[in-house]
Amino acid sequence: MKFFNELRKTADLTRYALVNIIGGIRALPYIMLTLLKSVVNAAALVSYTLLPGFIINYLMAGNIRLVVTLAVILVATPFVQNSVNALITTIADKRRLALHTDAEVKFDDYSCHIDYEYFESPKVLDIRSRASRAQDDIFGVVDCLNSILSSVISFVVILSVVAYINPLMLVFILVIVLLNSILTKRLNVKNHETALRQDHYWRVYWGASFQLENPNYAKEIRLFDISGMLLDNLRAVKKTGNALEHEKTVNWSKTTFLQAIVNIVKDGVIYGYSIISVLMGRMAIGTMSIYISAANQFSNNIASVVNAYLSLSRLCMEVSEYKKFFELPQKQQSSGNRKPSFGKNSTIEFRNVSFRYPGSENYALKNMNLTIRGDERLCIVGENGSGKSTFIKLLSRLYFPTEGEILLDGVNINEYDHREYQNMFSAAFQDFEKFYLPLSKNIALDKDVDEAKLDNVCERIGLTDFVRKLPHGYDSAIDKWIDEDGVNPSGGELQRISIARAVYSDRDIYILDEPTAALDPNAEYEIYTQFHNIITDKCAVLITHRLSAVQLADKVAVFENGHVEEYGTHDELYARKGIYTEMFDKQAEFYRK
Repeated sequence: MKFFNELRKTADLTRYALVNIIGGIRALPYIMLTLLKSVVNAAALVSYTLLPGFIINYLMAGNIRLVVTLAVILVATPFVQNSVNALITTIADKRRLALHTDAEVKFDDYSCHIDYEYFESPKVLDIRSRASRAQDDIFGVVDCLNSILSSVISFVVILSVVAYINPLMLVFILVIVLLNSILTKRLNVKNHETALRQDHYWRVYWGASFQLENPNYAKEIRLFDISGMLLDNLRAVKKTGNALEHEKTVNWSKTTFLQAIVNIVKDGVIYGYSIISVLMGRMAIGTMSIYISAANQFSNNIASVVNAYLSLSRLCMEVSEYKKFFELPQKQQSSGNRKPSFGKNSTIEFRNVSFRYPGSENYALKNMNLTIRGDERLCIVGENGSGKSTFIKLLSRLYFPTEGEILLDGVNINEYDHREYQNMFSAAFQDFEKFYLPLSKNIALDKDVDEAKLDNVCERIGLTDFVRKLPHGYDSAIDKWIDEDGVNPSGGELQRISIARAVYSDRDIYILDEPTAALDPNAEYEIYTQFHNIITDKCAVLITHRLSAVQLADKVAVFENGHVEEYGTHDELYARKGIYTEMFDKQAEFYRK
């Protein structure tokens, strides 16, 4: 029963791989071409197995004409086989590459749209890693099916030869193949278990290696002389990886040794029976050659079918991980279908919102109540860990609240279409990322760039002089990772690029999360003043540690321990002599000194 359950599971996952990963109907021409290749190889294999023995027998019988005919066929077989295989491979490979590209794009597209919270879960990242590996190996499923077909075709022909001479030999060979398949199955299971542990190792190794290779870490490594510490860490991580890899080698060696013993027994019985039969006059020499070749080929065919199935079963273990990744629920994507709108009279209300990160028992936000109005600029201040960034993640629907609800004009935001809702926001983050793209697309984040609009945005944000100095202007690549002529902007220039993105996208709500942290006070004041003019008719949520910027906001919310401790205008909060007053005075005193 267990065997049939595994067989059914393998069949289901194989069908899933062919339809959902490789491409279904679109992959049919590729699959048919590879099946044709299997038929050609099977026919050639039968020729190699039977014709030499027939040539010997007819030669001893003096039938020279038939000997010549068979010899010509035997000599021509590899030429025909290789020529047809080369033609099929050339045609099929182009289709395979296109199908693989489609599968890769589909995988990355899904990765871009799964819920953000999954990217902060190590378990999900391991699943994604295994799914990625399955995607890379997935065309092995077609190869396994072709191997099974090719072996079955030659098996049917050769079976009759072995059965005619000695039916008992069939039983013996089947037992041998069964023993080898059991050993191979055990090896596959052990290697899969080891591979699951390796997935976590590879992420750790990549992190340790990336720090030593990435230019962003180069200054600190040299100035603080920490290469020794990082190399020790890399060596320790690599030691763990070596142990896992050696474990697979040991398992393979043990299996190979046991299979060698089994195969010695098989070959000894086949050759012993054949030689004794010739000596006793029951078999001609040519027939002995056919029988030995047929018996070995019969064994190989059975083994090929079993091994191909075991390989297919092993690949299906990876396919199951791919399927598991694609079964991660896209809760945000499927949570609503209403079209949102946002204007001066709109409000977004946090009503008794609490939130805990997945796997954490501590609340990042607790009973948060706050209203954002469409005609206001709200500044959020507070110590690190007070919940400011978490608030932004919930506002922009990167996470669902654990408790409570967030309302847009009285409607729970989860009832709105996820993509449409997020399209209301323009964001500039302190920890934003640059893309390996030209400057124009780094700002526009679109394949179609409005150059007039781009010029206007750069002028308003103060990037025009920077653009003029670039070797290729807007077409200059950001970073040298891909293009040697690329540029590495300063921290301040990069933050201006981030702010330019937000302005270029020109949406209803601006989110500014410490967007000027890398700028000097004068540049910061200039940017905020420009922002104040740019977003006159827009809503803005500003997170900052520099309280000089709050005077540009209409309202200020002071966060502490995951809730709003104080709320009002700058003048109102300063007059209270509370948390806000203390924070403001400390910063003012620091600048005076």
